[in-house]
Amino acid sequence: MKIAPFVLASLLASFAAVGAGVGTARADDLNPPSGPVPAARAEHRAEHRAERQAFRQMMMQRFDANGDGRLEPRERKHAIKALRRMARQLARQERRGERGARMQEKLIRKYDLNHDGVVDQNEMPPGVARRLQRLDRNRDGWVDGADQP
Repeated sequence: MKIAPFVLASLLASFAAVGAGVGTARADDLNPPSGPVPAARAEHRAEHRAERQAFRQMMMQRFDANGDGRLEPRERKHAIKALRRMARQLARQERRGERGARMQEKLIRKYDLNHDGVVDQNEMPPGVARRLQRLDRNRDGWVDGADQP
């Protein structure tokens, strides 16, 4: 998920750059300029380019309301708003995931009495065991690294 905010930021920058120009955006305008590519990375670049093109087509289908293959100023504003909202949601989800992982690591360090990296029900008070059941994501009776979000 760490790539998604970068992709969204790139798209926002592309829309903003196009907005400063003629006033309409075409799918080709979202294509960043590219220079010479080293031979070792050519295949990776080709795959990445195909993924970007598929993403661009999906974005044009989503935001090109009048279907003319261009993003008019109103459509572009709508796209920018939607992409910013999506970027905020992704950032919130990432923060929640990191917070949950930190909490889980802290609890494992606190209650792992035999220091095997696993907390079982015998190593914690009964009230805590009930609260930690929600962290046992794979329902194997253990809270361990396999339960990471």
